[in-house]
Amino acid sequence: MNNGNQRGKNANVDYCGVIILIRALVQAGSITKKEARQIAARVAACYGATIILDA
Repeated sequence: MNNGNQRGKNANVDYCGVIILIRALVQAGSITKKEARQIAARVAACYGATIILDA
């Protein structure tokens, strides 16, 4: 099994989980949609996610 590919898949799964949490924060009014997009972009870069989701 290719560890690099597996790591990428895990990064995408982790990123999806973070997006779910960010969306909950937006719905609760804790952060704005603009802040959510900025956070999502930073997290994607940090995790090395290869998918794009709108926060």
